[in-house]
Amino acid sequence: MLLDIVRRLHWLAVDKERGLRNQDDVQADLDGALERLEEIFEEIRHQAVQVSPSTESLGESSSESEPASEPLSEPSVEDTGPGAGPGD
Repeated sequence: MLLDIVRRLHWLAVDKERGLRNQDDVQADLDGALERLEEIFEEIRHQAVQVSPSTESLGESSSESEPASEPLSEPSVEDTGPGAGPGD
């Protein structure tokens, strides 16, 4: 849907530039497409701040549980010598 509106905006701008349609009609269509684009962005922003039930349960369980594994240790000198990495 978002890409459809962007494509429409592009072709409306091309029509306006080339003078293929009445300038007022093209501008009205451009304004309508831009308004719809803003509505889509608003919907995206609204959905981005919603907390889903699965996200809430993940946040609660992660704060109560211990880490699943030990942190990774730094590589030793033997691990970083010649022939230990890509291209060696």
